[in-house]
Amino acid sequence: MMNWNDKDEVLAAVTENGDAPLEYASKELKADREVILAAVQQWGVKLYWASKELKADREVVLAAVQQSGLALQYASEELNADHAVVLAAVQQNGVALRWASEELKADREVVLAAVRQKGDALGWASEELKADREILFAAVRQNGHALRYASKRFPDRYEVVLAAIKQNGYALQYASEELKANREFVLAAVRQNGIALEYASKELKADHAVVLAAVQQNGDALKYASKKLKADHVVVLAAVKQNGYALQYASKELKADREVVLAAVKQNGDALKYASKKLKADREVVLAAIKQKGDALGWAPEELKADREFVLAAVQQNGIALKYASKKLKADREVVLTAVQQDGLVFEYIAIRPIYWNDLLGLVTKALHKNKDGREILHKWVNDDKMAEKLKYLVKHDNSIADIEDNKNGKTAINNAHPACREKMKESLRLFGKYEVADGAWEHLSPTACVFKVKYFGKGNENVEPVSMVLKCMSNFAEVSRMQIAV
Repeated sequence: MMNWNDKDEVLAAVTENGDAPLEYASKELKADREVILAAVQQWGVKLYWASKELKADREVVLAAVQQSGLALQYASEELNADHAVVLAAVQQNGVALRWASEELKADREVVLAAVRQKGDALGWASEELKADREILFAAVRQNGHALRYASKRFPDRYEVVLAAIKQNGYALQYASEELKANREFVLAAVRQNGIALEYASKELKADHAVVLAAVQQNGDALKYASKKLKADHVVVLAAVKQNGYALQYASKELKADREVVLAAVKQNGDALKYASKKLKADREVVLAAIKQKGDALGWAPEELKADREFVLAAVQQNGIALKYASKKLKADREVVLTAVQQDGLVFEYIAIRPIYWNDLLGLVTKALHKNKDGREILHKWVNDDKMAEKLKYLVKHDNSIADIEDNKNGKTAINNAHPACREKMKESLRLFGKYEVADGAWEHLSPTACVFKVKYFGKGNENVEPVSMVLKCMSNFAEVSRMQIAV
């Protein structure tokens, strides 16, 4: 147990671990220079817990801001006005400019250092420096979005804005209406970030070359194109080749265009969602979609969800596609095993009949133990009463499944389960499915027989009160005329 009043213990803790909870230290130790210096050297923001006197100690604060510039917010007012301290802070994290004195927010050297580290720090600079050419260029070259803080009166506005959009095309939103209508300017923006098309003038959203450049960089830019260009074959084809999902923004006619839709689903199988009804039933189109993304099978018509060739191709790419297969194929041995081999956690989608297969149960239990999402998935299953029968066989195959704990509250699967699921899991844990062996020593144990206490739960799902019994088992069956059970 940590003694937060003991200097040696606390010093060792903060030296070894920057995350040590210094807040628990005594008032005296929070005022101890050696302890606080060691703490802030590990994690500067620990300055928060220091005494008022140490927040005004130049050496301590300098050590803190060198480790984390954000520690400047906890320094004394005097040190927030100290040139060397603030310069060290903004060099480590430009945002620290926020806590500098007004005088230093107008200091050219300090502000330049801050925006070079983080362009958005321009927001805390003085109004005069927000119009300083060198500072503006430094800020927008580090982060184009820093343009939003620039003074409207700064010189060379064209060059600065151009520098900003070359760093991040989306900075076009902060440009003047005049520049948003400048073709050269907008082209530079959309080539860096196609979505910048959103802020182009209406005329340029209808400009073939501008829109083509935008969708080639990001297919989703098609969303902001003019109605006419959303029906342009060249533009839409370029968009879906970059991002198949851009098909959603295409005209109705092009959603029914086989070449466009094929290109879209090859890039993203889920684009099948936006294809015309006719193309959703096109075997070549659907096959291309499910080979790219197996669960795109969900967008196919019912007849293809019952097509063995299609479903096999889908589950080979992504086992979760089994969710969309026909009822018959959810019981098909090859289809089910292929799906489970690809993703053991698709167990919930299989039909009841395959749950007796040991090879399938082995793949599922392996996935539950090894998959990072296994615990979460299992605890979802045990709260679904429709999974009760499946869980019965799963636990029968591997008893340890019942004891897998929830990541959130540490409850075991069997204790966290829906009553219907819990009863089926318990049934699998009972001897012969009927007898729950009591804790404790054997009543009798010899080379020929063993006797132990049990509770008898009746047959299968019978809702009966358990009966306490003693069960006797013989080692040589030939010597047993009948099972001996004493109440």
